[in-house]
Amino acid sequence: NKMVAAKEAEEKAKELERGIENYLLEALGIVIPALPQRNNRLQMVKVSEISRWDYHFILNKEEGIFRALKNVKYPVCKLGAVYRFVTRSWEKKAHKNKTFSYIEIGSIDASLGITEFTEIEVEKAPSRATQVVKEHDLILGLTRPYLKKFAIVPAKYAGYVCSSGFQVIEPCADYSIAFLLAFLKSDAGVKQFEFYMAGALYPAITTAQLADLLIPFPPLDIQNKIVYYISAQKAEIKRLKAEAEMLRASAKAEFEGEVFAS
Repeated sequence: NKMVAAKEAEEKAKELERGIENYLLEALGIVIPALPQRNNRLQMVKVSEISRWDYHFILNKEEGIFRALKNVKYPVCKLGAVYRFVTRSWEKKAHKNKTFSYIEIGSIDASLGITEFTEIEVEKAPSRATQVVKEHDLILGLTRPYLKKFAIVPAKYAGYVCSSGFQVIEPCADYSIAFLLAFLKSDAGVKQFEFYMAGALYPAITTAQLADLLIPFPPLDIQNKIVYYISAQKAEIKRLKAEAEMLRASAKAEFEGEVFAS
């Protein structure tokens, strides 16, 4: 019974996670059209009309996310026109301690945010250790952005050094940084990353391309309302996952107790 209850709790958590995506897109009025089914195996494209030949570029250019963003409820702006990009250079020579705390792209969990850091001797600092982050900054991993290595910096990581592979966006009273994070992690954000990214082994986007991403920009009170709802749903998801883990551990303990008792 406990194992069944654990599975039910996990399924409920997955349902809520899907619901967050649906809620965000619906709240913004975004309907992402399904890409057309091709009956033939070859698609003819004039080379003179395209600058890239990859799947995401050709199919999404006119038929995908950019078409969907033309009909949203709120004004659409370029990310770089509204949000404040910042680079706070780390002064390695002025660092007073022998070691420093380093956040790299691998330190980010797509669901949990920053989960770890590395303590490194200043003399052995990697060349990409270049930026200092502050509390409430949003850091965005630009390599393989579809992995959603994005996080808002909590207080305990303030002053740490992060990789140049991140673009740092600082908070501002004019917008909700949490709303931006939620949008970029949604399907509407990821599809834009896929459109712009280039490279085979480590596909990435540039800071300039990040600045060109289109963001629906509702009034601040609407942004906060969306963030509040998503935060509440994530808290419930966290509770359900913890409940499932507890039920499984209890079931295992009871099962082993019965086995060894007999």
